[in-house]
Amino acid sequence: MDRGDRATWKRLAGTVVLRMLRVRNLAVVDDAIVEWQPGLNTVTGETGAGKSVIIGALNLLLGERADRSLIRSGADSCNVDAVFEPPDCATVNRLLEEAGLPTCEDGQLVIRRSINAAGSGKNHVNDSPVTLQLLKNIGDRLVDMHGPHEHQSLFSRVFQMACLDSYGRHTSALNDYTAAYRMWQDLLAQRTELDGDGGGIEHEIALLSDQVAEFEQAAISAADHDIEREHAIAANAQRVIELADGICRALDGEDGSAFSCMVGARKMLHELAGLTDEAQEWENEVAATTEQVRALAQAVESMAQSIDLDPEHLHAVEERMSLIYRLKRKYGGSLEAVMQAQERITGRLNLLQHRNEEIERLETEIAAAQKALLAAGKVLDLARRKASIGHRVGHRGHVPTTGS
Repeated sequence: MDRGDRATWKRLAGTVVLRMLRVRNLAVVDDAIVEWQPGLNTVTGETGAGKSVIIGALNLLLGERADRSLIRSGADSCNVDAVFEPPDCATVNRLLEEAGLPTCEDGQLVIRRSINAAGSGKNHVNDSPVTLQLLKNIGDRLVDMHGPHEHQSLFSRVFQMACLDSYGRHTSALNDYTAAYRMWQDLLAQRTELDGDGGGIEHEIALLSDQVAEFEQAAISAADHDIEREHAIAANAQRVIELADGICRALDGEDGSAFSCMVGARKMLHELAGLTDEAQEWENEVAATTEQVRALAQAVESMAQSIDLDPEHLHAVEERMSLIYRLKRKYGGSLEAVMQAQERITGRLNLLQHRNEEIERLETEIAAAQKALLAAGKVLDLARRKASIGHRVGHRGHVPTTGS
């Protein structure tokens, strides 16, 4: 992550508060707890008092490589713990979730690190073990360390601009400019693509034309979803007809079929209904069932009559299924993917075949997008100038002029 990204992240996250730092067996420190107060905290003391130990402990928490010589004489290990309080836990939590770590509880981020004299060490974030590299990535987003003669983020123009935008609350103007810039860049990229090497485009047109011709010849439609079922029926047509004939005879054939038995039962129920009221309801149920049996038999018979026993039909279905399988393998594995590919490729071919008209359209849109970008840039620039002047007026009491 470069300093520009770090500055942007910190601008979004705000000022992270170091609430507590505990150091045990580090250098000359036996066991010390420092609880920081809101605002500016200053650590003073004579040389050798341990000021640098605090900075060293914080650097260890931020992922600096450990030197076992830092362990206090006579101790087997040293430990450093810290509690941070980010003002925007949602931003920090997203970072932790991306790393597979527990999110902050009660608005606090807890980091612990231990160094063992034997050479092993442990790093924990919110009580979960992490690698040293991950600890460093998290630390880079929490604290910015400044020292004499070091390159500081304050020297970064990206960070300076982020500070100015944060101070001036330019979120809306900055978002408008960013959106306008992206739109302009996208249109330029589209035009560049169409303005590309003529030979390359002609080659692409030829390739796309062959693919479109393949789609048109195949004439894929939603009906092809049933091709496997149609093939199963065509390949077993004789057996399907035999089974259908047996079912029809069992349901609505001669004596002994389901329909004839139901008719006999209905007649007896009709007579029984004259003797008991309960039989009337039974007769109605049998009558409805009888009609259902006949309707089922007719449906089976109709299906059997629609089956084509011609071997040429089976061959045609097999050819169709083979074609569809070939297209599926080529364009995504499903019939939906094939149809989407046809739409995409046809659209691309149409675009390239009419690229001169498309370039003219893009030129018009690019001019409009550039005008919108310049307008958004002027708004953002004016806001930044006002924020800069307002900041200097607030701190110096006058408006600076050229040379002041």
